[in-house]
Amino acid sequence: MATQNQNLTTTSPKYTLNLKDVVRGFLVAGIGGGITTLHNLLIPMISGGASDIDWKLVGVVALSSGLAYLVKNFFTPAEIVVVDPPKTDLKAVEAGRASVEVKKTNS
Repeated sequence: MATQNQNLTTTSPKYTLNLKDVVRGFLVAGIGGGITTLHNLLIPMISGGASDIDWKLVGVVALSSGLAYLVKNFFTPAEIVVVDPPKTDLKAVEAGRASVEVKKTNS
């Protein structure tokens, strides 16, 4: 079903990190810190206490979540990714009417 001129890209090879990994690591760190901040604000409000943000905890959670993401990507092998495949091809693969095959060429 699929044609050979689809947009293909790869993730970073095993034991390496690229700029996209680092940017996503910062994003994950920001999300982790944001969730921790919300937790520190909402839980005391629900229980009737005073809100107090523990900034050290927020920093530790943000740093830990960002580093965990980077470590995971550092040890994950490279994967081939098809960018924006046609919806008809996706539906055919999901329905079992087509399959995806990767062939190595000498180029």
